[in-house]
Amino acid sequence: MPQQFYIAGSKEAISLPDKPFASGGEGGLYAIEHPVRYLDYVAKIYHPHKRKSESREEKLSYMLNNRPNVEQEGQHQPIIWVDQLLYDAQDNFVGYLMPKAKGEKLEVLCAPNLPKRLGRAWHRLAFGHEDAWRLRMKVCYNIAAAVSQLHASGRYVLVDLKPDNVLIQSNGLIALVDMDSIEVVENGQTVFPATVVTPEYTPPEYYDGLRPGEKCIPKSWDEFSLAVIFYRLLLGIHPFAASALPPYDQMVSLGDKIHQGLYVHHRQELFSVIPPPHRQFEELEEEIQALFNRSFVAGHQQPEERISAEEWGSTFMNSPLLLIDRPLPSKVLSVEHKQQQNWYELAVSRAVAELKLAAPELKELQEQLIDGGMNQRLFREKTVKLYKTAGRIALNLLKFVGIVFVVIVAFVFLIGAVSNDFDFATAFEVLGELFFFIPRTIFNLVTSPTSWLFVLIPLIISSGQSITKFVGKKVSQLLEFAQEQMALTKSQRRRYLEDKQYSLFTERVKLKQKVQDIRQELDTLLKLKEKRERNFQNTYGKNVRSANQRIQADIAKESYQIKVQDQKARELMRAEAKEIRALRQQYQNYLQAAPYSQILGHSPEQKLQQLPYWAGAEGIDKSEEMQIARQLEDWKNSFEKELQLIQNRYDQAQKELVEEGETHKIKIEDIVKKASKEIRQESQLDDKLLDKAYRKLLKTRNDLLIELHGEEHKLKDLNQKIKLLRSELTQLR
Repeated sequence: MPQQFYIAGSKEAISLPDKPFASGGEGGLYAIEHPVRYLDYVAKIYHPHKRKSESREEKLSYMLNNRPNVEQEGQHQPIIWVDQLLYDAQDNFVGYLMPKAKGEKLEVLCAPNLPKRLGRAWHRLAFGHEDAWRLRMKVCYNIAAAVSQLHASGRYVLVDLKPDNVLIQSNGLIALVDMDSIEVVENGQTVFPATVVTPEYTPPEYYDGLRPGEKCIPKSWDEFSLAVIFYRLLLGIHPFAASALPPYDQMVSLGDKIHQGLYVHHRQELFSVIPPPHRQFEELEEEIQALFNRSFVAGHQQPEERISAEEWGSTFMNSPLLLIDRPLPSKVLSVEHKQQQNWYELAVSRAVAELKLAAPELKELQEQLIDGGMNQRLFREKTVKLYKTAGRIALNLLKFVGIVFVVIVAFVFLIGAVSNDFDFATAFEVLGELFFFIPRTIFNLVTSPTSWLFVLIPLIISSGQSITKFVGKKVSQLLEFAQEQMALTKSQRRRYLEDKQYSLFTERVKLKQKVQDIRQELDTLLKLKEKRERNFQNTYGKNVRSANQRIQADIAKESYQIKVQDQKARELMRAEAKEIRALRQQYQNYLQAAPYSQILGHSPEQKLQQLPYWAGAEGIDKSEEMQIARQLEDWKNSFEKELQLIQNRYDQAQKELVEEGETHKIKIEDIVKKASKEIRQESQLDDKLLDKAYRKLLKTRNDLLIELHGEEHKLKDLNQKIKLLRSELTQLR
């Protein structure tokens, strides 16, 4: 039965389902069933014993009346704030409404590997993906921006900032949740204390006695938590996760290690084991490394040294990875580095494929099972092969007849040369009859009413197998159906099914034995194949290895040149980022002057949006407002124009690097094309390995694989029949 609560003030009824879709120690989260305009909201309803504790109603009322200024991205809300308070019919406080947040808990991105349950849209965030660090930095920036805006109010400290309280979508959008547990502060005094902390994300001062509810918590507390989260996002591991040497070896909890300042990149001599993910720290940009070191080294005992959310956001925003979304030349060229390729194996596989003796793939094996072992493609291939064979036989026959005719003519001339009374006229008449006999015979056959039968002979032969199997299958089904219909009574039916079960068991035993025999034969063939290849390698391996090394060295040489272009591209990106940062700073200086600094927003676009509200609040006349708007618009256009000029210049430089890399890519492709042929020639592969005996061995193997797949399929069908038959017998008993 739906529950009904009421919004404070308006008394509008809100209908909720009987059960929450999520619940915890404080209460449950419920979807909204009615009214429709609140379908994109959720209700948090506290457990009855939690509703009066810790001045909960007063705290939420304060938060409702003192919202932080938050810049939204479209309809997305980065901070899930209190929207309405809810009461029951007796006007007792029960909970509140808040916008519905989408996504996964940020924890999914804080380990070395993504959970397998995540879809393909998340794969580009996985460590090892070429775009992972750039996208993860965007996530870090989004979190920093949200926390910065919350801190800017001067009223709120999150205190329990951790990955479980941040929701992330695959597109990088984030939402801070669980806002009802934050600390409310005014003028350095606690108004409403935080209710929860998590040791792995709390700063050292927590272990020295600074506890929520006892003393006012400063925002530097959140700044420590933020640095831990960013470290985990970028490296997949906690910054204090490592095994220490004595006297710290007994400290196994992350909280203890935080208290002692056992940051892995500060005093590495204190650690016995530093997990591999920490090694990637050196790959981060120097500016980001410096911020982590300040947070966990200087900031360990001096909270004021920690990095603010605003500074984190600025650093991420100005990172070359975020400023410049330009792929490296190696990615543009899609170069596959083949230094580790085994060219001998590739040469063998290509040679075998040319002979059409490659092991059948699963698709081909499955095709053998369609329509009694002959699907349309296989039927067409077999028919074409038979017609080609018939054509070759006919052509060879004509050649033979021609040779015989030439021999006869030569013999006639020889006889005539040695005999004075030889009748050449009669001889040529006979030869003429012989010469036109074959064309006349072919013409008579073609014009004969029964000639089409000869044309259809290959087609009839190729379809004979499938027709025989099809007819046999239908006759078996018909006999089985007739036998089944004769079992009229229940006992007769049971007897019939028992007899059938026995025959199926017998058939299964034979089928299993056949499958086992085929597998044993296959094993023997594979051992022979491996022995043959091993002998070839022992004899000609030196030539193969020499060619392999030469090919790999040639490719490595060209690949190195492309890496050089990648390094040049990285240097260009750093230079471009530096110019863009300088340009942004120039326009930021303009915006920091009065009256522009008084208008909310960080960019001309944001200030233009806020201008009407500021002008109305400050009593600015329309002409002055329009003048300020024109100046902001001019700066906006000027900034975009200068930014475009910088980007065009570096686009051209990037294009030149790609063109230079293109020449090396072409060389790599030429080496790859020639590699297989070169190996085959130097190792005498076609003559020494792929002889008649080896080809026969491969063909036998392929035939056995096809037969094995067919018999295994029959066995699977037979087991299914036995299963159904047993089920029916059980019901009859």
